[in-house]
Amino acid sequence: MNQSDITDEDATSEPREASEGLLTLSRDKLLVACILCIGIAGSGIARRVLGELGYHNLGVIVYIGGYAGMIFLLWYGWIRTLNIQGPIARWDWLWAEPVLLQHRVSE
Repeated sequence: MNQSDITDEDATSEPREASEGLLTLSRDKLLVACILCIGIAGSGIARRVLGELGYHNLGVIVYIGGYAGMIFLLWYGWIRTLNIQGPIARWDWLWAEPVLLQHRVSE
């Protein structure tokens, strides 16, 4: 098969996804990056500013709340939806009904 044998239908029969690459920027990746920046850097900056203004304890609460909120958002948006359950068939014997073995007596 040479270049002249390839038609337009062959070239377009398998569409390529541009968003499949690791380094390509999609909306989900951009949202995760924003949540991480706000959760880590944003809460850290707010904690420092509050600490410099004399509200050290409030700064600590804001930092812990921002960090915990970031973890919750990442879990709720991405990690919770993943199917990370192992094979079920491997553990079926734990919940299976007992099976009585019947021995046949040879006559």
